[in-house]
Amino acid sequence: MPENEILAEIHRTRADIARECDYDVDKLFAYLRKKTAEYQASGWEVVSFEGQAPMELPPVDWEKIDAIPENEIIAEIRATRRAIAAERGSRQAKEPESLILREDPPKP
Repeated sequence: MPENEILAEIHRTRADIARECDYDVDKLFAYLRKKTAEYQASGWEVVSFEGQAPMELPPVDWEKIDAIPENEIIAEIRATRRAIAAERGSRQAKEPESLILREDPPKP
């Protein structure tokens, strides 16, 4: 898939910043904090969600979800998730949709 010029520039810039930070996450975040402070000092408005409580999500309305027509694959995934949630009990997952299905790793 050919990239357009804008995406190519974004990827180049990200790669340059990562290289400049020696691919170290701590250095990357220090760099981002420094740049954010510089932009803020030069008059840019900086939006931060620091200190705000996480947004509460409404409980899942299964009747509403079940009323939506779905294809066979989604129906099978939901049925499998609900079966696993029922097997494991409510200790493991409050909502079946929060389960992540993974294959067991191959045995050596």
